[in-house]
Amino acid sequence: MATGTRRWPSLLTVAQAAQMIDRDENTVRIYLRRGVLHGRKSAGAYVLARDEVLADISRHERTLKKGTIG
Repeated sequence: MATGTRRWPSLLTVAQAAQMIDRDENTVRIYLRRGVLHGRKSAGAYVLARDEVLADISRHERTLKKGTIG
């Protein structure tokens, strides 16, 4: 996960979330549709909470390492 030294805002756009977790924007949208990541729509665009994204992606990666896809 590429969080680097950049300080991320508490609320992220899809593009920011994708950059923060080193994924493509389309992958983030797929994760949102599948419930891997949680966000809400605001003015027609997803908004994601930074801390929730980090927790969700960590949980997802642990699940993948166990060999079960959820």
